[in-house]
Amino acid sequence: MLRHGYVFRIDVDFDPTVDPVTLVEESYIHPAGAAVNLRKSYEQKSGFHFTAPLMAFQRPTGRFEEHHLFAAAKHQLAIFCDQMEERMPSATQTQIQAKDAEIARIKYRIERINEIHERYFNVHNSERDHRMPFSGIMTRDVYTKAAHFHVLREQLPAGFITLVTEQEAILPSVLPHVFREEIQKDSFRWIAMTFDKNATKPEMENRVSTYKAELKRFIEALRASDPVAEATMTNGERMRAFIAATMKPAIGTDGAGNPRPVQSHNFQQSFMPMIWIASPLQTAGETNKIVGFPLMRSKRRTELKALPFDAEIANPDTRAAVAYHVWSATLQPVSTFFNSIRERISFARRAGGKAARSGPSYINGAAFNPRVLIALLNIFRIHYNYFEPRQYMAPWLENGGIANMPQGEIEKRIPGTDTFVPFKKKKVARPLMRTPAMRLGIQDVNHDRDGNLKEASIHRVLYRPWIFWGTPVWDKFENRKVDRRTLKRAT
Repeated sequence: MLRHGYVFRIDVDFDPTVDPVTLVEESYIHPAGAAVNLRKSYEQKSGFHFTAPLMAFQRPTGRFEEHHLFAAAKHQLAIFCDQMEERMPSATQTQIQAKDAEIARIKYRIERINEIHERYFNVHNSERDHRMPFSGIMTRDVYTKAAHFHVLREQLPAGFITLVTEQEAILPSVLPHVFREEIQKDSFRWIAMTFDKNATKPEMENRVSTYKAELKRFIEALRASDPVAEATMTNGERMRAFIAATMKPAIGTDGAGNPRPVQSHNFQQSFMPMIWIASPLQTAGETNKIVGFPLMRSKRRTELKALPFDAEIANPDTRAAVAYHVWSATLQPVSTFFNSIRERISFARRAGGKAARSGPSYINGAAFNPRVLIALLNIFRIHYNYFEPRQYMAPWLENGGIANMPQGEIEKRIPGTDTFVPFKKKKVARPLMRTPAMRLGIQDVNHDRDGNLKEASIHRVLYRPWIFWGTPVWDKFENRKVDRRTLKRAT
């Protein structure tokens, strides 16, 4: 996404296809009435057998936020029970008996769900249980991230993958499993980064001003030492040379003021290099950025793992390679997309300020139905990718977002005379107005082995794989033998 800004997919922590009552009862209550899927049998080495309640990851509902799921199921039945009390006919004794029998059955179902919720699994309650939606339920963050990367992996073409993420605590337990095959083939690289998100505008402006002055002095010194080499360098090459010359290891301090690794404990696992780099770049709103290298190709990982967290990188080749990764480690394309959503669509606006605040907040025009928000985000993603040409100029692009204009001439009158003399126009570069899909190459002309033109399949591009229709993440939505959307309607 870095070079083209194309948004492959958006996933949210919500499954709109789930009915809480149906899911809970099908998972834990047998049609005959007995409770199922509650405990698991274990055997110790001594031969002793015992059972214990299923843990969260062992349960059929483990991918959901279970305190929301059970609460939504109970309150869905409770509200329906209240409606039965008010609106079921009770003019005759027969109607009263039927009404009481139905209400008793509903209350029994509520008690069974509550017994599983609190007595078997001891799932904690939520302060906002009564606000949980009846149609759909929240999924656990770890499940959403794992499913997102799994499907994204299927969407990407075969080849080497470089993944840039923030320093999120969940990812070290997810990514090595999702990209296991690529890691074994030594065709996967994972770069993690974080930056100062709480910096004020004056602080950011001061850091950018200092950075630009240091970069200018470095380029002037480089030009003075070797003008021929400097003249042939691109802007990206100058910036990478600046990073290689000035980057330092990022070092944190503990409570006693002693040096320690700057990354969180989740990123200090045995397979990860301990060294993180403080980036000298102050661009794209990402100031005071630090970059780590949790998973690199085997040779580079071996070199970096041998270094302590506070060591300088002495090997010139390794230093140049690390400088390249520091230069390319940015989330600016993702930030651009989400800022565009929040500024242009009130549905997706945050509760207030730069980050979501605690407590409820009313936003005029906000989406209170997650189904509506999910649909809107996907519509906006398609529009963003395919139908809105715009310029895409960034510090890490090798002039890829501009087109050089031919240099022309104009005539200017000499002051005080009627004589005109030719002047060369200033050299300019015009921004290229293209969509992310165009930068990705969707419009490229391709031919098959026989020389016939191959047209891009819009069905494949726009709909792969669309989880809302119940398509398993390991299957292909564009399977021509079975149209799963038609199959869904038929059933």
